[in-house]
Amino acid sequence: MAVSAQERQLFHEFDAELHPNYRAELIAGRIVVSPPPPGSHAEVLAKVTKQLIRDAAVDTEISGHRGLETPFGNFIADLTVAEPGSFAGAPSWGTSAGSLMLVEVTSSAPEDDRETKRCAYAAAGIPIYLLIDRDRRETVLFSQPDVEAQDYRADIRVPFGTDLELPAPFCFVLTDFAPRAG
Repeated sequence: MAVSAQERQLFHEFDAELHPNYRAELIAGRIVVSPPPPGSHAEVLAKVTKQLIRDAAVDTEISGHRGLETPFGNFIADLTVAEPGSFAGAPSWGTSAGSLMLVEVTSSAPEDDRETKRCAYAAAGIPIYLLIDRDRRETVLFSQPDVEAQDYRADIRVPFGTDLELPAPFCFVLTDFAPRAG
Protein backbone atom coordinates (compact mmCIF):
# COMPACT_ATOMS: atom_id res chain seq x y z
CA MET A 1 0.00 0.00 0.00
CA ALA A 2 1.61 3.24 -1.15
CA VAL A 3 1.81 6.17 1.25
CA SER A 4 0.72 9.68 0.30
CA ALA A 5 2.95 12.75 0.18
CA GLN A 6 0.98 14.19 3.11
CA GLU A 7 1.53 11.05 5.22
CA ARG A 8 5.23 11.16 4.42
CA GLN A 9 5.47 14.88 5.33
CA LEU A 10 3.71 14.30 8.68
CA PHE A 11 6.05 11.40 9.33
CA HIS A 12 9.17 13.50 8.68
CA GLU A 13 7.89 16.20 11.07
CA PHE A 14 7.19 13.59 13.77
CA ASP A 15 10.52 11.83 13.23
CA ALA A 16 12.45 15.10 13.59
CA GLU A 17 11.03 15.57 17.11
CA LEU A 18 11.45 11.98 18.31
CA HIS A 19 13.84 11.10 21.14
CA PRO A 20 17.05 9.71 19.58
CA ASN A 21 16.81 6.37 21.41
CA TYR A 22 13.53 5.57 19.67
CA ARG A 23 13.01 4.57 16.06
CA ALA A 24 10.09 5.75 13.94
CA GLU A 25 8.97 4.07 10.74
CA LEU A 26 6.12 4.88 8.35
CA ILE A 27 4.54 1.51 7.59
CA ALA A 28 1.61 1.49 5.14
CA GLY A 29 0.43 4.90 6.36
CA ARG A 30 0.94 4.18 10.10
CA ILE A 31 3.65 5.82 12.17
CA VAL A 32 5.21 3.05 14.25
CA VAL A 33 7.54 3.99 17.11
CA SER A 34 9.85 1.35 18.56
CA PRO A 35 11.86 1.55 21.78
CA PRO A 36 15.39 0.18 21.91
CA PRO A 37 15.16 -3.60 21.35
CA PRO A 38 15.95 -6.16 24.06
CA GLY A 39 19.38 -7.73 24.40
CA SER A 40 18.33 -10.96 22.67
CA HIS A 41 17.48 -8.93 19.56
CA ALA A 42 20.91 -7.27 19.61
CA GLU A 43 22.63 -10.62 20.23
CA VAL A 44 21.22 -12.08 16.99
CA LEU A 45 22.25 -9.01 15.00
CA ALA A 46 25.75 -9.12 16.50
CA LYS A 47 26.16 -12.76 15.43
CA VAL A 48 25.06 -11.99 11.87
CA THR A 49 27.25 -8.88 11.68
CA LYS A 50 30.37 -10.72 12.89
CA GLN A 51 29.92 -13.41 10.25
CA LEU A 52 29.29 -10.89 7.47
CA ILE A 53 32.48 -9.03 8.34
CA ARG A 54 34.52 -12.21 8.72
CA ASP A 55 33.16 -14.44 5.94
CA ALA A 56 31.49 -12.46 3.16
CA ALA A 57 33.15 -12.82 -0.24
CA VAL A 58 32.80 -9.06 -0.82
CA ASP A 59 33.65 -5.97 1.17
CA THR A 60 30.53 -4.32 2.61
CA GLU A 61 29.33 -1.55 4.88
CA ILE A 62 26.85 -2.44 7.61
CA SER A 63 24.49 -0.08 9.42
CA GLY A 64 21.76 -0.56 11.99
CA HIS A 65 20.38 2.94 11.50
CA ARG A 66 19.97 3.40 7.75
CA GLY A 67 16.66 4.99 6.71
CA LEU A 68 15.07 3.67 3.52
CA GLU A 69 12.28 5.49 1.71
CA THR A 70 10.03 3.21 -0.37
CA PRO A 71 6.58 3.53 -1.98
CA PHE A 72 5.22 1.64 1.06
CA GLY A 73 6.74 4.03 3.59
CA ASN A 74 9.93 4.78 5.47
CA PHE A 75 11.77 1.91 7.13
CA ILE A 76 14.87 1.35 9.23
CA ALA A 77 15.98 -2.25 8.87
CA ASP A 78 17.75 -3.86 11.80
CA LEU A 79 20.77 -4.20 9.49
CA THR A 80 21.47 -2.67 6.10
CA VAL A 81 24.33 -4.33 4.24
CA ALA A 82 25.56 -2.24 1.32
CA GLU A 83 28.36 -1.74 -1.17
CA PRO A 84 31.31 0.29 0.14
CA GLY A 85 30.70 4.02 -0.12
CA SER A 86 26.91 3.70 -0.20
CA PHE A 87 26.37 5.56 3.08
CA ALA A 88 28.79 8.45 2.49
CA GLY A 89 26.88 11.68 1.90
CA ALA A 90 23.52 9.92 1.84
CA PRO A 91 20.50 11.65 3.43
CA SER A 92 18.82 10.24 6.55
CA TRP A 93 16.05 8.74 4.40
CA GLY A 94 17.69 7.43 1.26
CA THR A 95 17.01 5.12 -1.64
CA SER A 96 17.97 1.49 -2.02
CA ALA A 97 21.00 2.38 -4.19
CA GLY A 98 23.95 0.21 -3.20
CA SER A 99 21.95 -1.95 -0.79
CA LEU A 100 22.80 -5.65 -1.01
CA MET A 101 20.74 -7.09 1.85
CA LEU A 102 18.39 -5.99 4.62
CA VAL A 103 18.05 -7.99 7.84
CA GLU A 104 15.09 -7.88 10.22
CA VAL A 105 14.58 -9.72 13.51
CA THR A 106 10.88 -9.86 14.35
CA SER A 107 9.74 -7.76 17.27
CA SER A 108 6.37 -6.62 18.59
CA ALA A 109 4.73 -6.38 15.14
CA PRO A 110 5.97 -9.46 13.24
CA GLU A 111 3.35 -9.15 10.47
CA ASP A 112 4.93 -5.86 9.41
CA ASP A 113 8.26 -7.69 9.00
CA ARG A 114 6.70 -10.70 7.25
CA GLU A 115 4.38 -8.85 4.86
CA THR A 116 4.63 -5.07 4.56
CA LYS A 117 8.40 -4.79 4.79
CA ARG A 118 8.94 -7.81 2.54
CA CYS A 119 6.80 -6.23 -0.20
CA ALA A 120 8.34 -2.78 0.34
CA TYR A 121 11.88 -4.12 0.14
CA ALA A 122 11.07 -6.07 -3.04
CA ALA A 123 9.41 -2.99 -4.58
CA ALA A 124 12.58 -1.02 -3.78
CA GLY A 125 14.69 -3.68 -5.53
CA ILE A 126 16.59 -4.86 -2.44
CA PRO A 127 18.36 -8.02 -3.71
CA ILE A 128 18.15 -10.03 -0.45
CA TYR A 129 15.88 -9.75 2.59
CA LEU A 130 16.84 -11.93 5.55
CA LEU A 131 14.02 -12.32 8.09
CA ILE A 132 14.83 -13.93 11.44
CA ASP A 133 11.36 -14.80 12.74
CA ARG A 134 11.48 -15.38 16.48
CA ASP A 135 7.79 -16.31 16.81
CA ARG A 136 7.85 -18.94 14.08
CA ARG A 137 11.38 -20.04 15.06
CA GLU A 138 12.58 -19.90 11.47
CA THR A 139 14.78 -17.81 9.23
CA VAL A 140 13.64 -16.86 5.75
CA LEU A 141 15.94 -15.69 2.98
CA PHE A 142 13.99 -13.81 0.30
CA SER A 143 15.74 -13.16 -3.02
CA GLN A 144 15.09 -12.27 -6.66
CA PRO A 145 12.94 -9.17 -6.11
CA ASP A 146 10.18 -8.52 -8.63
CA VAL A 147 9.78 -4.74 -8.46
CA GLU A 148 6.53 -4.70 -10.46
CA ALA A 149 4.89 -7.51 -8.45
CA GLN A 150 6.27 -5.95 -5.24
CA ASP A 151 7.40 -9.29 -3.87
CA TYR A 152 10.29 -11.73 -4.01
CA ARG A 153 10.26 -14.65 -6.46
CA ALA A 154 12.30 -16.96 -4.23
CA ASP A 155 12.46 -17.80 -0.56
CA ILE A 156 14.35 -20.36 1.50
CA ARG A 157 13.02 -21.22 4.96
CA VAL A 158 15.08 -22.97 7.61
CA PRO A 159 14.20 -23.76 11.22
CA PHE A 160 16.30 -22.24 13.98
CA GLY A 161 19.47 -24.22 14.53
CA THR A 162 19.92 -24.88 10.79
CA ASP A 163 22.75 -23.26 8.84
CA LEU A 164 21.78 -21.02 5.94
CA GLU A 165 23.81 -20.45 2.79
CA LEU A 166 23.84 -16.81 1.74
CA PRO A 167 23.94 -16.38 -2.05
CA ALA A 168 26.20 -14.10 -4.09
CA PRO A 169 27.64 -11.68 -3.46
CA PHE A 170 28.11 -13.00 0.10
CA CYS A 171 28.78 -16.68 -0.70
CA PHE A 172 29.12 -18.17 2.77
CA VAL A 173 27.14 -20.27 5.24
CA LEU A 174 25.57 -18.37 8.12
CA THR A 175 25.82 -20.48 11.29
CA ASP A 176 24.71 -20.22 14.93
CA PHE A 177 22.80 -16.97 14.52
CA ALA A 178 19.36 -17.86 15.90
CA PRO A 179 18.14 -16.49 19.23
CA ARG A 180 18.83 -18.64 22.25
CA ALA A 181 15.90 -20.42 23.87
CA GLY A 182 14.45 -18.81 26.93
